[in-house]
This record gives sequence, structure tokens and C-alpha cells, in this order.
Amino acid sequence: MNRDDILGVVRHVLTTLGGALVTDGVLTASQLQDGVGALIVLAGIVWSLINKHEHRRALAVAQARPAT
Repeated sequence: MNRDDILGVVRHVLTTLGGALVTDGVLTASQLQDGVGALIVLAGIVWSLINKHEHRRALAVAQARPAT
């Protein structure tokens, strides 16, 4: 699974849980949309930071290897 697949699954899970909250009257539909959108944006930012950190670490390891 790639990043888009995982974020799609997360979006659907959040929408389903949010639908239950809207049905129970805890949230309005507008609040649900705003909340799901905000969580997806945050997930994307965190994912990007993790990927950049892993890339930098892999680059540092590759540069630290002795040349043969």
C-alpha cells in the first residue's frame, strides 16, 4: 500500500466514525467535514516529516560507508 491508499482508508474510517457522531447529534455535518479534513492534512504532514527523516538517515549511512 502506498501513501494515497493508506490516507484513503484513514479518510473512510474517520468519515464512518464521524457519521455515527452526526447521527447521534454530537456533531454537525459541517463540523465533521472540517474535522476529517484537518486530520487528513495533519496525517500528510506527519507522514512527510517521517519520510524526510528516513531519507536523511539513509543518506547519512550511505555516505558513512567506506569507498571500495
